[in-house]
Amino acid sequence: MGKSERRRAARAAWNYGRWAEPYVMLDGWTIDDCLKLHADDRADIKDWKNLGRLYIEYFKPERIKRLTE
Repeated sequence: MGKSERRRAARAAWNYGRWAEPYVMLDGWTIDDCLKLHADDRADIKDWKNLGRLYIEYFKPERIKRLTE
């Protein structure tokens, strides 16, 4: 698989320990900032969030630790 033309560097990643925990790699950036950067006419912010939901559906409910907003 080749590197995407638009891809410059990772903005988010996963810590793996007892839990798989996502985090933003750039100081001062939020998840919304990352979503705005990746959104375009092919996949908007709603599409990226839906992809995330589809990903975590793989896990059993007791394996997901949700943050309160």
